[in-house]
Amino acid sequence: MPPEVALGEYQRMVRPFENWTMICDENLKARQRVCNVTQTIENQAGQLAFSWSLAATPEGKPYMILRTAPVARSDGSVSLKFEGREEPVQVQLDGCNAAVCIGMLPVGPIMREQISKNSAPTVSYPTRDGKTVSVTATLKGLSTAVKAIN
Repeated sequence: MPPEVALGEYQRMVRPFENWTMICDENLKARQRVCNVTQTIENQAGQLAFSWSLAATPEGKPYMILRTAPVARSDGSVSLKFEGREEPVQVQLDGCNAAVCIGMLPVGPIMREQISKNSAPTVSYPTRDGKTVSVTATLKGLSTAVKAIN
C-alpha cells in the first residue's frame, strides 16, 4: 500500500485469467487506478524462475517488465525465442537486487504480433555460475486480460 494513502482509502483487486493475473490498485480518494497483468513461472523448488508484467508508462505507452531470479548475470540479457522467428528478442537486464533482476521491453510491432498469436516463447537467461535458465512462457490469455482493464 502506498504510504501516502490512508487506511481504507485504497483497494487492490486481483482477477485471474488464463495464464495471467490482473492486479489493479485504486486510490479511492483520488480516484486513480493503476493496473498490470502478470505471469509468474516458478522452478521446481517453488522459487521465481521468470515473471513478466504488461504495464504502461505514465504517458500510456505499453511495455513488459521482465523479472528473473536474482542468480541471473546482472550484465546479461533475457532472450525470448519465438517460433518462426530466426532472431530471439533480447532484453538487457537493468540490474538485480537480493530478490530479483529486472529488464524492460517496450511493446512494439514484434510483441504485438506475438501477443495476437498467443505465442509461447522460450525464455532464457545466463546465471552468474555459468548456467542458463530456460522456461516456456505463454502469451495466451494476455489480450483477454488487457481488454478487461479498460
